[in-house]
Amino acid sequence: MCTLPDLMKHFEGAAKMLDKLKARDLSSYDFTSLEVQVNTAWHIDLDYDGMVDPSKRLLHTATGDKRPGARPHFSLMCTAMEGPEQLTRWVEEYPGLPDSAAVLDFIRHAIATPYAAMRSYLPEVLLLPLKLRPHEPTLRPFLDSLPAPFKWHIETPATAELHSEIAMAGREDRFAAYVAEARKAKEAGNAAFAQRDRSGAVKQYLDAMNIGKRALDERASEESMRRERVRNLLAVCAANCAAACLLEGEDMNAELALVSGKIAETMDKGYVKGYYRQARAHELLGNLDMAIKVMERARARPEVAEKSGIDDYLAELVLRKSESGK
Repeated sequence: MCTLPDLMKHFEGAAKMLDKLKARDLSSYDFTSLEVQVNTAWHIDLDYDGMVDPSKRLLHTATGDKRPGARPHFSLMCTAMEGPEQLTRWVEEYPGLPDSAAVLDFIRHAIATPYAAMRSYLPEVLLLPLKLRPHEPTLRPFLDSLPAPFKWHIETPATAELHSEIAMAGREDRFAAYVAEARKAKEAGNAAFAQRDRSGAVKQYLDAMNIGKRALDERASEESMRRERVRNLLAVCAANCAAACLLEGEDMNAELALVSGKIAETMDKGYVKGYYRQARAHELLGNLDMAIKVMERARARPEVAEKSGIDDYLAELVLRKSESGK
């Protein structure tokens, strides 16, 4: 089971790992020496993820394009189909549609720098979506240079429609199932919390967060509001998990509460409880300066609706710091 630090590492460290992989120089990489693994196929998808604000937070589709600084957000994903398994080899996000050079760079990285422990190889078939046909002149010289029995195709309009219907149906079903399962785990966590069962509550909230992450990974719905609600669900579960960690008793764990609060903020920067949980954890760890910084960060967020208590809590923290003489 994924632990809280594991989740934090995923949510905050994934970008750093991607940056490291993307920075790898592939100019001298010998793609022609790679093994072609027969009976494997890769599929690349180009998705519109919705409108985002300058901090890359998804906006409501009805108002996103009217928000100052809002822009469309797209992503490319390479999925490897190896028998019954479907593995994500590479994902990259773009502020606007990627150009031909970016698409070629994406394909090269999907081959040479896959995620986790996946190895570099060539599939027998690479299927490109119809939406990438305008980039064919740039992609063809590279793809044609790869050794047989490697083959590549761009979907026809008919196959594109069929693949889209099949893929979206499966994704939507999995997305809905994961969301329902995550909510069920969250309710179980709430029940355990009501009984002051710290370990039971933490386990259930952590399960809900892991399952909710799977829903986001499905990339099922192009409706940004639906995905935003899942991110909010993750934020609530993370904040609740922090609250369970902070229940009074000998097993109180401020360190894990702090990690959970950070996850809540990462998932939904407008959810004020994520900030409160972090500040409280910092208090218990004896770091009033960090607690103050967290609440100042909350007060600065324009989308934080529950501002009524922030100033009072912040004033209390400042007073306590002053009285402590630190």
